[in-house]
Amino acid sequence: MFDPELRTILNRSLEVPLTKISRRITPNMATSFGLLIGLTAPAAIFYEFPIIAVFLFLSNRLIDAFDGAIARHRGHDSDFGEIFDVASDFIIYALIPISIAYRYGNENAMLIAAFLIGSYYVNAGIMLSVSRITDPRSRGLIEGFETIIFYCAMILATKYFNQIASVFAFLVFITAIARLFKLYFHVPKIRE
Repeated sequence: MFDPELRTILNRSLEVPLTKISRRITPNMATSFGLLIGLTAPAAIFYEFPIIAVFLFLSNRLIDAFDGAIARHRGHDSDFGEIFDVASDFIIYALIPISIAYRYGNENAMLIAAFLIGSYYVNAGIMLSVSRITDPRSRGLIEGFETIIFYCAMILATKYFNQIASVFAFLVFITAIARLFKLYFHVPKIRE
């Protein structure tokens, strides 16, 4: 919901570091490094280091902002880089709720984690399809910033994982449905 405004602020603040970093680091190197950092967050969750897990997750999200910015700065946008970036995001977005549910959850936690991940699949499928037909920057109720807030809450308040993850999954699903309705009602050729 707030991603475009936050992305503008982030891009401005990254301009100076990007000039230095983009000479030495490729976008795919940044994505790989971010993925490696992100993969350590579920381990920190499992070993009950929630503050470290949040730090690692937030580091992953910051590095995720860098890979695309480096690509644009260098003029090296690539289909592979875009797919690698999205796949890396989804790996982290799947492993964190699974690790919380496995480590701290009750009998419903894995089911709720599955519902959350399923809502991502539905939302991503609709978002990718809609972006091919309409504005790819179409806004939704739940985007990157909101995801970060919910994930940090799930990591820090594992006792309330079921409640937080359920609300978040529901909001992601609502976002997907809203995108589908937007497509149906705003693109006349789709109804033909």
